[in-house]
Amino acid sequence: MKTLSTLTSCFLLALAGLLAPMTGAAQGPLFARVANYNPGASWVKAVAVGDVDNDGQMDIVTANQGTANTVTVLLGQSSGGFARSLQLPSGNGTRDVALADVNGDGRLDIFTAADYASAVGVLLSQAGGGFAPVVLYSTGLASSPRSLALGDVNGDGWLDLVVATGGDIVVMPGLAGGMFASAVHYSTGVGSSPRGLALGDLNGDGRLDVVTADFASNSAAVLLGQAGGTLGPAATFPVAAEPTSIALGDLNGDGRPDLLVSHDAISSYSVSVLYAQASGGYSLQQYYNDGSSFDVAAADFNGDGHLDIVAVDPAYHVHVLLWQAPNTFSPPTQYTAGTFPNDVAVADVNGDGQPDVVTANNNGGTIGVLLNLTPVPPPVLRSVSPASGPVGTVVTLTGSYLSRASAVQFNGAAAAQVTAVSASQLTVVVPAGAISGTVTVTTPSGAATSAGTFTVSAPLASAGPRAAMLGVHPNPARGQVRLTVPSVAHERQLFIVDAVGRTVAQQLVQPHTSAVVLSLAGLPVGVYSVQCEAARARLLIE
Repeated sequence: MKTLSTLTSCFLLALAGLLAPMTGAAQGPLFARVANYNPGASWVKAVAVGDVDNDGQMDIVTANQGTANTVTVLLGQSSGGFARSLQLPSGNGTRDVALADVNGDGRLDIFTAADYASAVGVLLSQAGGGFAPVVLYSTGLASSPRSLALGDVNGDGWLDLVVATGGDIVVMPGLAGGMFASAVHYSTGVGSSPRGLALGDLNGDGRLDVVTADFASNSAAVLLGQAGGTLGPAATFPVAAEPTSIALGDLNGDGRPDLLVSHDAISSYSVSVLYAQASGGYSLQQYYNDGSSFDVAAADFNGDGHLDIVAVDPAYHVHVLLWQAPNTFSPPTQYTAGTFPNDVAVADVNGDGQPDVVTANNNGGTIGVLLNLTPVPPPVLRSVSPASGPVGTVVTLTGSYLSRASAVQFNGAAAAQVTAVSASQLTVVVPAGAISGTVTVTTPSGAATSAGTFTVSAPLASAGPRAAMLGVHPNPARGQVRLTVPSVAHERQLFIVDAVGRTVAQQLVQPHTSAVVLSLAGLPVGVYSVQCEAARARLLIE
């Protein structure tokens, strides 16, 4: 296993003078000093990140309130950084922004919460570049849209708009052509005042559920998706005072999404963590009075395979709390972000495989970008299972710091398919030309070689030209996809892998099963690979 050289260590120490100031530096990840970009508006309320112009570079879209009431598009540059490209009217009181392809044309569209207009603004991307004029969809009289998200809530294959209005939750069912049906309202409790929301499959039934941060009732509400495409009644769970935003993530590795809630009570800017219980429901087990508030997210910033917490406070800072052990996080490490950061997004904006932090700096009228420079340790490879098999065998590699694997070799023969399941596990398909011997995993931080050998055996007698085929119906697909797989007498894993080799969905296929229905909820538009042992196919999500 390789280690950082003395020269590299000295370089990092010298670089420290150029990095963002922070407290508790021994515990926190390494971020470059914040780079601020001007979206051309004085009140920047929210930010979203995505490849708007399909050039392979991440772009930034901002929601600008005040006198602007616009969205700004800052395009990512191949040389690094961002350049302001467009500023578009987006509805009176623009407060939140989201990106998604709702009409299946392969381009990201823009969605805004138009607070003062009691509406959601939709700006559809155009084939020749740019966006169509904003179309407003009413969220109901006297409503005050605060935040929004998109997902196929009713399971019809079209993305729906979900909005926290400050009074209730509104779902606008998606229609063909990027249009939306009339708003359907769901209560989170009398006087609850939902501010933030998030979507995810909380109970593993394949349907999207909605969670909200309810400012006035000091609670988080969970509305489970129902078989008929509606939402069930709200179940509420107490949190600290004045919750404003909410995020989902499996923080303790038990396979169940947990809840992260931020608070902006003047006396205690803070983050609450509610862990999902095996019997259902959530338990408030941790509360961090760390000076952060307004918005919160989860990401693995130091490459250890565990989700960390990031939040923003009104006093110019981003706070990062690193995972330490199940149900435990480190004290916050603080980084300067800009004037009055109001919203945070996490994305790999420079394509180096590390999650970066982007903030909307409300009073300063800027966007802050903090690039993640945390050195990821070299990989560790502990086991290879099974230890033998023919070409096409799916092999599981277990170890540490494996999520950025760029290549896997069987005694010098490169594996054709590499799937990162987590930082502690990879699956690879034994490639044609593989030779019996050690297995080596290579990442940008170094390489690790197995202690034992993998034996490449003769092909199975039953293998034939159609053994490596998968049926995908429909294709292109949205919402869900039906996969037909070769029926065999043993269990196997089915994976959906994105264009950079990351596993984005997986499901266990039972013995003697020849068809599987897999949810595509939350997956961006794009081209994916579907893999089940030696069988594979191309999947287009629209």
